[in-house]
Amino acid sequence: MKNDVRRVLIESMIRRTLDDMKENPGRGTRNLIDLGMNFAKGRFQQQFFHEAQEMLENESSAYYPMVQDIVTHVDNDRLLTFGMNIGYNSCTIGAKTIRQIEAEKRFDVPWALTLETNGWSAGQLDSVIAQGEVLGIHTWQLFTGESPLRHLPVISSHENSAFILFMRPQTISRQFISEASELTNVMIAVGYGEETGEICEFLRHEKLLYSVYFSYRAEDLPFIASGNLFDAADEFHPAFTAVFPRPECPEMLYSRVHEFINKIRHSQNYRTIPWDLLGDNRAVDGIITESTCTAGFDKNGCLIKPFEKKEAPEYNLFEHTLADILKLAFPRKAAAH
Repeated sequence: MKNDVRRVLIESMIRRTLDDMKENPGRGTRNLIDLGMNFAKGRFQQQFFHEAQEMLENESSAYYPMVQDIVTHVDNDRLLTFGMNIGYNSCTIGAKTIRQIEAEKRFDVPWALTLETNGWSAGQLDSVIAQGEVLGIHTWQLFTGESPLRHLPVISSHENSAFILFMRPQTISRQFISEASELTNVMIAVGYGEETGEICEFLRHEKLLYSVYFSYRAEDLPFIASGNLFDAADEFHPAFTAVFPRPECPEMLYSRVHEFINKIRHSQNYRTIPWDLLGDNRAVDGIITESTCTAGFDKNGCLIKPFEKKEAPEYNLFEHTLADILKLAFPRKAAAH
């Protein structure tokens, strides 16, 4: 009951701040960050809002026009619901549950989970999300493949979670956009390519929250490091521009990209927020729980750790519970005496 009252209070104050941001985005953005600092309890939230305050001291920051563009072209209900589901349900209430489980059950739980859901039935997806929510997971990164429409009723039924749908442009149909527009807990991440601009323009017209993603290979390093990727992405007006390595990439390359992303993000030269899907998710997890647990599951239900894959039956979601797999794959070390 106490959490429900707190959430209603926060939502009410954020809604008023979002309205103010349409008139004065600079002042409204600073007020929103100050509001977050006042309500922040966890280490991750406090660190996030502190860094945001420092970055916004730069009055020439490209993030100011980015924020103005987002609050102008995205429906307030989407911004509010999606933001609250990540910031409050996931990083506050969910994080508390995760810490309790890790302390009592002695296994790590990721704050966000990646699922390659192409070919999954609605029932399989619903079951995994329900299991994850019990563990405190309320942020879901779904690589939807060729059949994204089947996911939408499941997403609708889990209104307290935030979903990021990674989709290639050719799989984003007008029917999908029409049905997705009924949901407020979704952000669509559009693959970078020739058709990206056309899709993003349509999403923008429908006032949907969206981002762009780029899956890189070794030869793409200069494109990222130079900032050319983010310069190109600016034209599409995405909230985030996310990058992640293709399976064949060596871990050393990922480490270099993570350093570039951090540097580019803090330079504040682009009207989109650079996000390293693997590295930044790992960093968030380490702040929330003082450990790192990054995991996903492929289209066959097999566990995927960064730069390795578990094919054994005991790591398969369709044969074992999510909790049992995490317990086996991510045991916590016994406390030293």
